[in-house]
Amino acid sequence: MRIVYPLTVLSTEKKLAFLYRLQEVLRLKHNDEGKKYRNKEITKEQWETFLSGYFNFRSDVITSEILRIKTIVTESTKYTVNLTANFADD
Repeated sequence: MRIVYPLTVLSTEKKLAFLYRLQEVLRLKHNDEGKKYRNKEITKEQWETFLSGYFNFRSDVITSEILRIKTIVTESTKYTVNLTANFADD
């Protein structure tokens, strides 16, 4: 499984924003399914199937993609940084 980005999501910044939004929507779906389980609207087996067959795998794919992009960004030497000049006391 892989992430399919919308055609308008091209830059690294947009990809990270999209991934974090995707992660949030997945978290909300997890909460909804958990509520159904707590309210006995779905069985324990259905809850566990959701976790193992849907949620955990998608969560891992999103997290891996976020980490892949963050690695590229953190290893970039595109910007010169200064640990004194690039901070301000506000």
